[in-house]
Amino acid sequence: MFLDLDPDRFRDDHIPCKGCKRPILADDATEQVQMPHDADSTLLAYNGIYHALCARPILSLTRAMMAMSRLSFLT
Repeated sequence: MFLDLDPDRFRDDHIPCKGCKRPILADDATEQVQMPHDADSTLLAYNGIYHALCARPILSLTRAMMAMSRLSFLT
């Protein structure tokens, strides 16, 4: 409708990167980080969307933690 104006329609807010806090633009490469569940739920703060370069250290930590959790049955 002509008078049905959505105030958020013209806003161009970007989601901030969880790592560097800069806005993620449409043409930026991104990674979605999903940390494994821990007993204290302290790792849940790292879940979210990151720039691809910002996510590299966290993704390597995630892969290491998941590999260690698979080997935990050996001990």
